[in-house]
Amino acid sequence: MNLNLNHSSRLELAIQMEYIADIAVPLMAFPLEDRLSVAGVYKA
Repeated sequence: MNLNLNHSSRLELAIQMEYIADIAVPLMAFPLEDRLSVAGVYKA
């Protein structure tokens, strides 16, 4: 992304991205069964 951010906006974005990364750690560590590898794909 090519964003033109001032210093305070850049700092706030870095804080938010770090927060999101911290939240994602336990989710990414959660083991999925092989049959769940395509979870969320709707088949009618």
